[in-house]
Amino acid sequence: MQKQQGFTLIELMVVVAISTILLTLAVPSFNDSLARRRVEGVANELSADLQYARTQAVGNNASVSLVTSATGYTVSGTSGGANVTYKTIALDTGLSMTQPVTGTFSAFRGFAAAPTSITVSNTQTHAQLQVSTDTVGRVKTCSPSGSLKGYPSC
Repeated sequence: MQKQQGFTLIELMVVVAISTILLTLAVPSFNDSLARRRVEGVANELSADLQYARTQAVGNNASVSLVTSATGYTVSGTSGGANVTYKTIALDTGLSMTQPVTGTFSAFRGFAAAPTSITVSNTQTHAQLQVSTDTVGRVKTCSPSGSLKGYPSC
C-alpha cells in the first residue's frame, strides 16, 4: 500500500471554513481597537500641544492660541510683534473634533483666558475622548460617555 501525501479537498474546505469564521469574528474587534488607538493618539497629541502652547506663551511673553477647525488645529501666537504659526496638525479621515474652539494662554504664568473643552471622536465608532483645560492652564483627558476604558468619565 502506498503512503498518501498532501491534503484532501474535504480537509482543505474545512480549514477554509474555519478560517473564514475566525476572521469574521476578529475583524470587527480589530477595527474597534484601531479606531480607539486613533482617537487616543489625536487626544494625546492635542493634550501635548495645549501644554506646548502654554509653554510658548510664557517663554515668548505673548499670548498663544490653539484653534480647532474641521480638518485639524493650529497653534499660533505672536513673537517679536509678528504673527507666528508654531504648529499645524491635520486629522486623519474618520476623525473629527469639536470646532471651532479657541484655547488661548496668556504670558502671565500660562493661565488660560477661559476654560476650553475639545472632544475628539471617530466617525465610524462611538470612541470619544475629551481634552479640556481649566483657567489655571492644567490639561486633562477624560471619556465623555465612558466609552473608552482606562479614562475617567467626564
